Amino acid sequence: MASAAWVIIWQFKVSPISQSIFEQYYGQDGEWVQLFRQHPGYLWSKLYQDVQEKNTYLTCDYWQSLQAYKEFKEQFRQPYQQLDIYCEKLTTAEALIMETMTNIDLSFM
Repeated sequence: MASAAWVIIWQFKVSPISQSIFEQYYGQDGEWVQLFRQHPGYLWSKLYQDVQEKNTYLTCDYWQSLQAYKEFKEQFRQPYQQLDIYCEKLTTAEALIMETMTNIDLSFM
């Protein structure tokens, strides 16, 4: 079954001494995912590590809609900002790569 989802993709450069902590915070059961799961419009997240540049990561966060993501950001503004401030210490650079609607296959869920 196909459905549309809002996806946000970030790229991070992580200092080598912070990689394991970064992976814990951004991984499948990390602090970010735990925060996102508090909103019913959150679907899932995926963390990717570049195979050639081991300190480069992408995160892909999937939401039911742009509206669900905006509601989350409004409702959880304070904990989001606190977590973001802490996690900035783990990275040397970050960039928003893309926000877009995409089709997803929900049959595996």
